[in-house]
Amino acid sequence: MLSSALFFPYSQRFVKNALKLRQLGIPTVTPRDLYSLPHIARTAVHYEPVRGVTLRNLAKNGLTKDHFIENLAAFIAKLHQQGIYFRSIHLGNIVLSESGELGLIDIADLKFFTKPLSKRQRKRNFEHLIRPKEDKPALTAYLNELQTAYGNQLTDSKN
Repeated sequence: MLSSALFFPYSQRFVKNALKLRQLGIPTVTPRDLYSLPHIARTAVHYEPVRGVTLRNLAKNGLTKDHFIENLAAFIAKLHQQGIYFRSIHLGNIVLSESGELGLIDIADLKFFTKPLSKRQRKRNFEHLIRPKEDKPALTAYLNELQTAYGNQLTDSKN
């Protein structure tokens, strides 16, 4: 079976995505080195993680609406406006950094478009966000507010 991973391994995608995210001002991991492991036909990346805590971990410790609705909505709107579609978006892959910014980890599975995401892509990306069972309690309680705040962010960015 042929896969694009044969020609463009996930480790290379990971490094490329990290560099592009940093270029766009999105906090993420910092790649240090890319390794080829021919004896097992694999590649690997050595990287510095984003220092901070995932929103999932914050949610387990009593994350409240005030902690994340506006910031998360603004962050997702920023990603979408910059044409970033992150299939692996969920609270476990969004980090509140030590500097108070939201950033991304586990970034091999994202795409960059040259224009903002379409309504269909945005809707689909929100579906990925709310899919994980462990995130449902934190997100479902505030989903309407998150979507409203997201819409407000898009409206504000047009003005």
